[in-house]
Amino acid sequence: MIEAFKVGVQKHVAALWLTYVKRGNAMETTFIRKLPGVVKSLEEDEQVCGAVLAAQESQCSVGLDLIGMGAELGPALAGGSCGK
Repeated sequence: MIEAFKVGVQKHVAALWLTYVKRGNAMETTFIRKLPGVVKSLEEDEQVCGAVLAAQESQCSVGLDLIGMGAELGPALAGGSCGK
């Protein structure tokens, strides 16, 4: 399993650094599952006033990893429930 991102806080701003460089920082299953918990912990941290999603490479993210998320997205798309 990959580590989806690393979190750092400096001067009241949290940086969520994307760490899946070899796949263009694609937002895959691990990222989608861990992001809500990380955001919640940052919201509860009184030292954090804002957050930035960033990458250290030339591209921030290629977007959602549709192939990697296929098993989870497939049933929703096949059942016609997408967008409802």
